[in-house]
Amino acid sequence: MLTAMAALLVPSFATASASPQSRTTRAEVTTERGTYSGERTVTRDEGTRTVDAQIVGPEGRSRSKSAEAHRIAPGEWEGERTVTGPNGQTRKQQGTVTMERNRR
Repeated sequence: MLTAMAALLVPSFATASASPQSRTTRAEVTTERGTYSGERTVTRDEGTRTVDAQIVGPEGRSRSKSAEAHRIAPGEWEGERTVTGPNGQTRKQQGTVTMERNRR
């Protein structure tokens, strides 16, 4: 539930930060289970992208994500992310992604 909330709701109520290279979005939503609030910062630099995000739910339970990706070739990125769950457990993932962009 928290992952979906972070992925879907945080970008919905975007507020841009002062830096053109960095953008922070925030959101808060109340459900029958309680109130969830989240914040995500994306920083872009030449050939590098970083994302730091956190969502806090009822009773202060939180989940956070930190990720960094580096462009290794046109349309190809290599990266790693760390996710920390509400009970403090941490998992790391890494890999390579190839993307095609359809421009109109």
